[in-house]
Amino acid sequence: MANIVIGTRPMVAHLMQTFRLAKDLESRGHVVTYALGVSRLGALAESQGFRFYHLRLLNESSKPESPNVLEKLVPQVGELRRKRQETKEVFKALVDGTALRTMVKDLEPDLIITDSTAIKYAVPFVAWKIPTIMVSPTLPSEWDDNVPHTHSHLIHTASRLNRYRCKVEWVRHRTVRHIKWMLGFSEYSDFRAVAEHHGLSYSQLVDRKPLAVRVRLPQMILCPREFDFPRARRAGTYFLDSGVWPDYLTKDNDFPWDRLKPNMPLAYCSFGTRLPEYGKLKTNVTQLLRKIIEAFAAQNEFQLVVSVGSKFDMSAFGSLPDNVIIMNKWIPQIRVLSKAAVHITHGGFTSVRESIETEVPMIVIPFDADQPGNAARIVYHNLGVRVLPNEFVGAKLIELTRQVYTSPSFKENVHNMKIAFDRQRSKQSAADIVESLLREKS
Repeated sequence: MANIVIGTRPMVAHLMQTFRLAKDLESRGHVVTYALGVSRLGALAESQGFRFYHLRLLNESSKPESPNVLEKLVPQVGELRRKRQETKEVFKALVDGTALRTMVKDLEPDLIITDSTAIKYAVPFVAWKIPTIMVSPTLPSEWDDNVPHTHSHLIHTASRLNRYRCKVEWVRHRTVRHIKWMLGFSEYSDFRAVAEHHGLSYSQLVDRKPLAVRVRLPQMILCPREFDFPRARRAGTYFLDSGVWPDYLTKDNDFPWDRLKPNMPLAYCSFGTRLPEYGKLKTNVTQLLRKIIEAFAAQNEFQLVVSVGSKFDMSAFGSLPDNVIIMNKWIPQIRVLSKAAVHITHGGFTSVRESIETEVPMIVIPFDADQPGNAARIVYHNLGVRVLPNEFVGAKLIELTRQVYTSPSFKENVHNMKIAFDRQRSKQSAADIVESLLREKS
């Protein structure tokens, strides 16, 4: 069988989305290794029973520079400087190629699976003629006249006005991305330079259309087409359901299962693994969570469980009523969702997928990245309701929770979406695509 190497963007959600694919490949006899540049993500992969190879593109032991006066006043400036420095280090490592060549020599991969949001990592493998496929943990952000980009709050309609609004959204989105590209904050910023260094022309690797860039590699979208807006089909792009990863090999004995009230419907609230970042970058999530907790504390109709992550300041919430549980540890989200009536979520696709798997309708409060696009699709398919962060009012939340809980249409639509996901997965899985590409290359 084949040696398959998986590399993802250094984000927990991106890594978790590939676990089911990795397990499916292992069950078919393939050897799967995660080659990751961040040791804490490698530890997470190992904790789930997977092999980890430390790809040393960054010096994780180096101490960050002391913040200057401007960075103390505006923390975002320091964050941008840190990201810029990491980008430079990765670019140097990709051009040098030593770390990647060592990995290829050690693991002898027959196929590389790389994150589509970090495309420059794939360039050396293409140059060395190692079969490479991209994997995306969310919907693609590729120009389509009828489909807004995944960062957009726009909900699809079959009208001329929709086409016009989509184009306006795309122009605005691509303009921002181009500015980031020029400033060195985009994944595409060093893409051309890395490609040319490895003897590849830019046109060999990408299709260029007005304001759109699409890499010429097979791409697996780990989101079934049924969840998307209607869009044109593209050769080499596969919309698939990799399935959720329910069997987290972590101890959940600390979760207070005995505090859950069997006769009170449960609302589960989680804003994902990036939750500590949101307060710095866009929205004061601490204040938002306080409003959510206060709203649920003032009623006795629902119970609330809130997951805030290990880095969150628990002292911000003070004393809590009996019907509110806040957890700052890793919790078994699938198990909690299986007991929930409503899921209050940021709209990251991992959380959306788990909500569909457990057939729990959603209240979505999207912040950034693909979350606005996922929230728009949740509304489009009537899987729940959406509240924009700047429009959030705590008192309204209970009314929405009651609406989502009592309306049979939300539950029915989530159930039907789960059936559609299961049907798609039974026809063709991500592992099937990987094996078909291996056969083509052999």
